[in-house]
Amino acid sequence: MDTEEERGEERERTAARINLRLPLLFACSLSFGIFLYFRIRFGGLALSDFFAGGVILLLALPPFDRRRLLLIGCAFVLVGGLGAGLAHLQCVRFASGMGAGDYVVAGTVADFAPHDGYTEVVLRGVTLDGKRVEGRLSANVYGEAVAGDKLRFSVRVERNEISDPAEEALAEDIRYRAAGTAQAERTGRTADPFLRLNGVLYRRLKDNMAREEGQVAYALLTGNSKVVDAGVRDAVRAGGIAHVFAVSGLHIGIVYGAAMLIFRPLRRYAFLPASAVALCYCAVCGFSVSATRALLMCVMLGAGGALGRKYDLLSSLSCAAACILLFFPAQWFSLGFRLSFGACLGIALFSGSLSRLFSRLHVPRFLSAYLSGNLAVQFALAPYSYEVFGYFPLLGIPLNLLLVPLLPVLMLPLLVCALLAAAIPPLSVLLMFPEGLLSLLLLFFSEAYLPILTGFGLGAGAVAAFAGTILLSERVRLRPLVRALCAGAGALLFALCVFFENAVPVGCKMEVCESDGGVLVYLQRDGTRVLIVDGEMPLYDCEVFLRTHGVRPDVAVALDAEACNLAAKLSAEELYAPCEADTGLREHVFSVGESFWAGGMRFRYVGEDGLIVFTEDVAIALSFGEYSPEGADLCVRRGDGDLKFFVRHGIIEEI
Repeated sequence: MDTEEERGEERERTAARINLRLPLLFACSLSFGIFLYFRIRFGGLALSDFFAGGVILLLALPPFDRRRLLLIGCAFVLVGGLGAGLAHLQCVRFASGMGAGDYVVAGTVADFAPHDGYTEVVLRGVTLDGKRVEGRLSANVYGEAVAGDKLRFSVRVERNEISDPAEEALAEDIRYRAAGTAQAERTGRTADPFLRLNGVLYRRLKDNMAREEGQVAYALLTGNSKVVDAGVRDAVRAGGIAHVFAVSGLHIGIVYGAAMLIFRPLRRYAFLPASAVALCYCAVCGFSVSATRALLMCVMLGAGGALGRKYDLLSSLSCAAACILLFFPAQWFSLGFRLSFGACLGIALFSGSLSRLFSRLHVPRFLSAYLSGNLAVQFALAPYSYEVFGYFPLLGIPLNLLLVPLLPVLMLPLLVCALLAAAIPPLSVLLMFPEGLLSLLLLFFSEAYLPILTGFGLGAGAVAAFAGTILLSERVRLRPLVRALCAGAGALLFALCVFFENAVPVGCKMEVCESDGGVLVYLQRDGTRVLIVDGEMPLYDCEVFLRTHGVRPDVAVALDAEACNLAAKLSAEELYAPCEADTGLREHVFSVGESFWAGGMRFRYVGEDGLIVFTEDVAIALSFGEYSPEGADLCVRRGDGDLKFFVRHGIIEEI
């Protein structure tokens, strides 16, 4: 007869490495199919694309039971094919509709970003020459426009062509864009009560609070951070608390929790009105990805409690992800989707291990739960956040530990006062209390020094780090020695990925930054850093680019005469321009000429706003108005027009 020890060893030998849940399997298969489709269609596959998925499959397959293998194989093929099909359908629908042309445009403002003298808007319910079309339209209109306003204007309409699945237009279904700035006529207000309330909140907060406090209050309540000044947004991102301006699980959880307390006399059915309140709040916020995810998880939490079922965070998260991706496959590539679900995934994977660690250190239970949740989120999101934003906030963890418990104290009074002010204008005086709290918060961020870690990229290291963290999670059953070996191998792989991504022992490294107004090109060779600036690139975008990459240029090159003012503000040792220009800064002297040398690279101006760089036996034409192949930053053509060289991912290639 087998002893208890032998039976335990047999159970451990036959146990699955991962507690595989069907919702998790469905969500992973769906995501993988969507990912493969978009990678094949827009960028081509890379070996690192299969790394994380391969690790999960290797851990999910054992024990090699025939039924288990058949289930996992069929699920990945069928559900993955469903994801690819839905992604293809979304692309087909995005490309459908009316073509470019001059139209009379009418629609309702669903999203807006105010600027000096004009407003950037996104319209829904769009009609072109009176004909209703699917999809949304982005435009710049003179004056002020807020959510819920109905606008009409005549403008040249162009179609958005998608070359990258991560582009916001595809995820948000913005199929059209207006060329230039239009003079819009406001024809009324929408009948949608939630969209009307969104616009009323903005006007009440703007009219009854100081400028920056009103902007931050509106962003905090609705998640629209576009209304906040760029300097404040930059400081918040540098502090690692940008999630405060995104209506996420924290915001929905606060509203849902407060509603549960109010309706507590209903006991097990209190989740029904609480879910309705959270649903209305999501509608006011435009059903953002993070808000929708939190709403679905709150509903599942309440329903599970009412039915006496144990709540499983990982299964709930998987169901929410599957629901969103089934209707909007391209959201898989959106920043909001990845950050929101990545944060919850970090809690599901690591909070338990961290909580047990704190309990061994005799940390009080309430403090242990709070610290483990916050640290798990930071641990999971650190690689991806750095890859997206280009820097890691060194004070992100302590600031989140301080701000998260203060957010309910700030948000709930602000929400109540704002709703009362929207319903009864004389009660706008109540906004004085939250305005004072916001003033203290803004004072802190304006005066505090927020250090960041920057100056290098992760490349495939972000994928390696994510796969490595899964191996370290308590959800994966590994022996201590195997876990230690996996951790060491993951750390080594991460270090190698970062090294090969950033090291330039020989050759030329190139980075390109594009904005609505212009282009920046950063070149590095033999230790010399050269920054080429276009005339219409905003100074703020240039500063963000330099700070993100942690560089200070040795040489600044103006692509045309208009760029001289920008180049003069970069504190470079050498300045070059195609012609004489007066910047008003006498200490800055430009070297003017048709060609010059810098860092072993030769530069030659051509035409009115062109530049050719000769490096690595390759001539690179810096002309951004011409067509470039998909996935390429820059290209140069031979005299007969055939593509000769192109730069992709910072590597100069010949084809």
